[in-house]
Amino acid sequence: MSGPRRFPVLLYHSVASAVDPRFATWAVSPERFASHVAALAREGYEALTMRELCRRAFDGRGRLPERCVAITFDDGFRDFYTAAWPQLARHGMPATVFVTTGHVGGTSAWLYRAGEADRPLMSWSEIAEIDAAGIECGPHGHTHVQLDVVARPRARAEIDCSRRALEAVIGPVTSFAYPHGYHSRAVRDEVRRAGLAGACAVAGGLASGSDDRFAIPRIVVRGSTTSEALVRMIEHGAPPRRRPLRRAVWRMTRWAGIGW
Repeated sequence: MSGPRRFPVLLYHSVASAVDPRFATWAVSPERFASHVAALAREGYEALTMRELCRRAFDGRGRLPERCVAITFDDGFRDFYTAAWPQLARHGMPATVFVTTGHVGGTSAWLYRAGEADRPLMSWSEIAEIDAAGIECGPHGHTHVQLDVVARPRARAEIDCSRRALEAVIGPVTSFAYPHGYHSRAVRDEVRRAGLAGACAVAGGLASGSDDRFAIPRIVVRGSTTSEALVRMIEHGAPPRRRPLRRAVWRMTRWAGIGW
């Protein structure tokens, strides 16, 4: 008997060529991103937003396409607007962008250790524009803190502020992504309490409708990922992300500021 239907959820960050070497693994060049989107189209993949994916995979409201993919972007960098969106639009592919709302119109100050504290983020008008064009926008926390290592009231405020800020501009939102991919049971409960319908994590494997909808795994697309490697990953899943220590100890090291 076959297992549950599995599908790929891709995670991008930046689409840019000029980046600090410390951030290079998270940035795909515009040329490479164009080859990724072209490969998905050539292989017959239909892109769904996370809102639509959750509606079909978790709520049973409609069938999943035979070859489907969700394309997500974390942080809300302006290069999504200038470099990624035109390529997606060219092939008629929607995506989901998770926005760090406290930095909209500013820069990614939380990336100072990666030498990218000055990387521009989209403005509210640009977010409204892509939303109107069919790109789903969802909250990604207000200041990009690691939600599983802060006090629960702080995590709640980060989630609520991010949701409210987006909804004030584009209306109701349903999808969330954990900053840095980190979450805990308490954090997942807070996302659920906030009225969101699902949340993206980072795990490396393919997702399925039997997963926890508040911990949907995503495949990280790195700067070195070729279009051929991308197709292999979405067919078989990437290896699970390794953590050097047990989960509780790993969380404690990050709480102490040892981990990035």
